[in-house]
Amino acid sequence: MAGAHRKSSAFTLVELLVVIAIIGILVALLLPAIQAAREAARRTECNNKLKQIGVALHNYHDAHKAFPAGFVYRGSSTDGQPEWGWAVAIMPQLELDSLYDGLESTRNRLSQYYIASPPAGMQALLQTPIPAYRCPSDITKPLNNLIRFGRDPPPPPYPLATSNYVACAGTTCPDATAGGASTTRDPLGLFFGNSWMNFKEILDGTSSTIAAGERSASHFAAVWAGVGSNNSYGNEYTARTLGRAGFLINWDYVWSGAPENRGKGFASYHPGGANFVLADASVRFFSQNTNSSVMQDLGRRADGNSVTVP
Repeated sequence: MAGAHRKSSAFTLVELLVVIAIIGILVALLLPAIQAAREAARRTECNNKLKQIGVALHNYHDAHKAFPAGFVYRGSSTDGQPEWGWAVAIMPQLELDSLYDGLESTRNRLSQYYIASPPAGMQALLQTPIPAYRCPSDITKPLNNLIRFGRDPPPPPYPLATSNYVACAGTTCPDATAGGASTTRDPLGLFFGNSWMNFKEILDGTSSTIAAGERSASHFAAVWAGVGSNNSYGNEYTARTLGRAGFLINWDYVWSGAPENRGKGFASYHPGGANFVLADASVRFFSQNTNSSVMQDLGRRADGNSVTVP
């Protein structure tokens, strides 16, 4: 009939609210899965970067018959000064030849460039972001201003480019000097002042010895340039590029009453642990619940305790 009332096909308010509620539930269910997938991809990318570092360390060893030193120590006359670290030494093996040549690290000291008035262009080089040294899950800014670099006084002139990977110095303090003497300490790790360890000195086996691992913004991250001071293992000094396996992964030192140790160990934003590259260039994910004695054994290359990697 021409004048008959037509039934409306629009949603009622109740139906619309039901649809919105269903969409909200679906989003709530899917969002964690999406976030988990993204983090899995970031963790895989981090794994690949550590693998590249492991291969670069091996290629360096092939060329120089030893791994790079954790940092360079040039004698007592340079005590307390910044110096180049292991991550600079392997730049040619990571196809960073141009930056490596610009730094002239084999001839000049880092302390010559890390001053209030550095040579032209040197500050820019030291602040160069290097994707190979950044974990995609980390939130540190490109220039690491989470903690100072070097001694006080004088105040630091500028922040250095961030790294999220630190070489393993064993479990004790990898200072360059012992009581002011020019001899280097040997904390049984692979990397410390003038270490230049070779495969024959990894007595516990390359598959049972940590070469390097992660450090995130939660623990001040790191820098790729080197150490803020070559004779002290504070957060601002050799800990800027080295890590110790004597500290638990992701340990919250603030709540444990020891914030001064926060920047000395290993940490990441990957849920539950961190990635590490071993001396055989394999990469493993270690749970933050890994037993402390196991971590210490893995951090030392020659303590006689060859352990199975968890």
